[in-house]
Parts: sequence; C-alpha cells; structure tokens
Amino acid sequence: LLGTAELLLCIMALLDSKNNAVPRGLEPLLIGLAVFGISLSMAFNSGCAINPARDFGPRLFTAMAGYGREVFTVGPHWWWVPIIAPLMGGPLGALCYILFVDLHHLAPPELPAIVLEPLVSDENNHSKGSYVTVK
Repeated sequence: LLGTAELLLCIMALLDSKNNAVPRGLEPLLIGLAVFGISLSMAFNSGCAINPARDFGPRLFTAMAGYGREVFTVGPHWWWVPIIAPLMGGPLGALCYILFVDLHHLAPPELPAIVLEPLVSDENNHSKGSYVTVK
C-alpha cells in the first residue's frame, strides 16, 4: 500500500507540468530509480509488492512449474494482499499528491496583451509604420 502510494507520488511529481521541468528523456530513468529506492527500502519487510504483476505473475508461474497450491497457501495465506494493496495504494498516492501539492500551485501570472497599431496612415488607409501598445 505505502510503496505504491510513494511510487505514484514520485511519478506525479516528475510528470506534473506545474513543477520544474525534468530534462526530456530523463523521466524513465528517474521513475526507475524511484522503483529501485522503494524496492530497496521495503523488500526486506514486506516483499515490495508495489505492482500486482510483479507478485502474482511469478507466483502463478511457480505454481504451474510444479510447486502446486503451496505458493498460495504457505504462511498465513496472505497471497491476496500484494494484489489488493497496490490497487488501494495507487489512488491513495494520487490523492495525497493532489491534496498536498497540486492544489497549492500558484496560478500562472497573466501576461499583458501586446497589440500592434498603425502609427500613421495615408489617404488609402495604408500604414507607414506601427507601434506597440500594451493593454
């Protein structure tokens, strides 16, 4: 739950156009480093199930490879937690980002309108120059 929430916080912070821009092409590397950091910090405690496919896919393959139902029944039958928790952690992380960061961005300043107006016109209404006014 917490690992997926942290991952969503990192992704939303990196890709939010209201934040300072990340150099183009560096986003995948930074997201990968976020996954790496979350995995290092949580793998020992909880197995780091930040993505249901990273837990259920190997578990299903192991069951089909000959280990049988034991991969689902070992321990206190908690095989379903790495499937359900990330589905709750993703929206939780997005909600935290929206509440604590996105709603507090300042509105962009309004830029003045720049208008070119004719400086002098002749009898045929042809301008002989123009000047800039700021409105």
